[in-house]
Amino acid sequence: MTDAMLKLTGADIAITNGGGIRASIQPGEITMGDIITVLPFGNYVIVREYTGDQVLKALEHGTASYPELAGSFAQVAGLTYT
Repeated sequence: MTDAMLKLTGADIAITNGGGIRASIQPGEITMGDIITVLPFGNYVIVREYTGDQVLKALEHGTASYPELAGSFAQVAGLTYT
């Protein structure tokens, strides 16, 4: 998902809230139905500039409930964190 966001926007990184991803897509042809199943909320992809501190705070917020499963856990592309 976030890899597709990078390809679409040309941004340096992509972050989305894991709670918005509702299913997996199997390899092969992807249908509009697959996309709606995975992303049923009608969210938009936006591009914004953030400071490194803002990105760090967003990632910290998303991992605050770890190891419990929570929708706020960030799904990312273009970066790794531990």
